[in-house]
Amino acid sequence: MKFSAGLSILSASLLSSHAAAVSLSSASSSALLLGSIFTTHHLLTPTSALLDDSTRLNRATFIMTHNAATGEDLEGFTGCDNQGDTPISQQLTCGARALDYRPRLVDGTVYAHHGTFCPVNVLMSTSVQNIINWLAANPVELVILYVSHFEGSGTVQEQKDASAAVLTSLGVDMIRENECASELAGLTIGDVKARAQLSSGGYLLAVFEVSCHIIV
Repeated sequence: MKFSAGLSILSASLLSSHAAAVSLSSASSSALLLGSIFTTHHLLTPTSALLDDSTRLNRATFIMTHNAATGEDLEGFTGCDNQGDTPISQQLTCGARALDYRPRLVDGTVYAHHGTFCPVNVLMSTSVQNIINWLAANPVELVILYVSHFEGSGTVQEQKDASAAVLTSLGVDMIRENECASELAGLTIGDVKARAQLSSGGYLLAVFEVSCHIIV
């Protein structure tokens, strides 16, 4: 299983950093810090349940998996499967609490991808439902689903709207790309839990690419 390098809400957007950190089972490991790029040289506690509700979301650290959905497609192209045969549920069990998800719209249906030539032939709804099922069994946990790198048929806006429709149909709250990032800056973990609680248990918040200025 491969962990992503840090993501950061900066002045322009949520950005990826490809810097490697410590090694964990031959995979690179790092953290997601919503606020500033953060690379850790120790393993973070793999549970969001230990985060204090008063902690601001952009000051909380989460272990994040890169191209998380590639682990859902066991038939995927060799070299495209960042997560090998490790499905999202197992990534969460191993300690990930943030997932890098990249939607691909095909004739009105949303799948995932790892670049134009690396489709993931698993429905977005299936992958999100797998997260929901895992959270039902782990109801004290909070998971952040970072949704970006939209591709496929139609316009980018249509791809974003189709992805949002999938999340809405499954009862998942989200912060859309047209919402000012300052909303994220003010959110505490308690605030996130209040809006992200699932009816079946656990907390899941989807965060779309953010493009407006944030002061942290």
